Amino acid sequence: MNAKLILRVFLVIHWFLNPDLLLAETKETCQFHNHWPDQSSSIDTFYVTPEVLYLRQGPGKGARIKDFLARNQKITKMATPLVEAPSGYWMEVIVKSPQGQQVGWVLSDFLSRDPMASTRLKQQFAKVDFSLQDKVCEFAQNPRRNVKGIYLTMYSSYGHRFDKYLKLARDTEINSFVVDVKDERGKILFKSKTVSQRHPKQAKKNLYETLDKLSAKTKADNIYLIGKLVVFKDDSYARTFPESAIRNDAGQLFEDRDGLAWVSPHNRQYWNYMVGIAEEMALQGVQEIQFDYVRFPDTSKSLHYPDRQSEGRVEAIQGFLSYAYQRLKPYGVYISADVFGLVPNTSGDLYIGQHWEALSNVVDYISPMMYPSHYARGFRGLKSPDNAPYKTIYYSARDAVKRNQNIPSPATIRPWIQGFTATWLSDHLSYGPQELKEQVDALAELGVHEYLIWNPKNRYDAILNPVQQVAEVEPMAAETPSGSKL
Repeated sequence: MNAKLILRVFLVIHWFLNPDLLLAETKETCQFHNHWPDQSSSIDTFYVTPEVLYLRQGPGKGARIKDFLARNQKITKMATPLVEAPSGYWMEVIVKSPQGQQVGWVLSDFLSRDPMASTRLKQQFAKVDFSLQDKVCEFAQNPRRNVKGIYLTMYSSYGHRFDKYLKLARDTEINSFVVDVKDERGKILFKSKTVSQRHPKQAKKNLYETLDKLSAKTKADNIYLIGKLVVFKDDSYARTFPESAIRNDAGQLFEDRDGLAWVSPHNRQYWNYMVGIAEEMALQGVQEIQFDYVRFPDTSKSLHYPDRQSEGRVEAIQGFLSYAYQRLKPYGVYISADVFGLVPNTSGDLYIGQHWEALSNVVDYISPMMYPSHYARGFRGLKSPDNAPYKTIYYSARDAVKRNQNIPSPATIRPWIQGFTATWLSDHLSYGPQELKEQVDALAELGVHEYLIWNPKNRYDAILNPVQQVAEVEPMAAETPSGSKL
């Protein structure tokens, strides 16, 4: 009996012993509101065309900045006549914000009557699917949680080390663990039958025989278990199967700044390999599959991708996530994707295939990595984003919330936030309970109530233990944050 047949028999037996899994797909499909911009012919409706547009207190570039408007944001013109100034014609408008409606002035040259979601988006990504998706609101045997999670490495998820994090969760608001199940070197946390069949070289030295023991522990403590799978950055697979790997102009395997090789995101065999691992995870008690490095390499080098055909970057990444969603939905497991923190702040795909609307539309949860230390100086007018955790998270997450309104079936936004100190920055801020609280408060201000805390060394005691004793942070004003002129 070959390995593939053994796996199929295993799945059938598992389904027989766990009949609830068969009912997962019959749960009522989620009914999303269609959030595409209103395409009525109202003469008062306009849409913002640049990436960022200032909303000012009055007409003219010298007027105080009240807010930042994002590309494709819908605004309504007031009856006030246009005001001519050296910089152009200024229009008084009403804008909806998380705090309510705001009135201000914008340059009319940067407005359009055409909703960008139905014009530029569809022109730029003609083959990308922005239509309403057949998503499941909630699985009966796997109810959604208001996740407040932390990241754990493979070794942190095993033995006495794991018990320490269970205790940490009991003492704090943490109710979810994001555990590495497959890393960028191809290492696997458990003895996967899919890996044994497809990539036996990696089917060794696993910490767990199966994930059942791990999931039983998290279930006993009411911890929501998310399994993280690194996708296309897979050094072992790329070197073992070089025909699947990304190559440079010299025909050699491309290596990133870490010296690691990547698999082409167009490779369907690798798609099947990844989802096969995810299916086993779902059967062994993992409640959500989080796809990490679900992108192309971030490099300026000229690269060559096997199996590309005529498929674009965004099509490939969205295609993989859609394929994974449909394959995994019968198992009653949710799907999430990690994306760069700047993805909601740019209209393109950052040349890595991560376009906000395209990805948010096809997964259950989307997790932009919004670490303040990773934003460049000057982001939204901030001199040092690392020193302004509240404002940085607020401005970045606000764009994400706005972008979700462009698509009919958006994912729940659940950002990664900073749980470490960026010591490599000369003017870094030491991150503790206060800085964590500021980030969480910024999200809450926008109606985002889920988050994941990233600390690569899994050191959370100092930042989490006193979390409930931290004083409340003053919410950001609807107009100019903290009175500063950005």
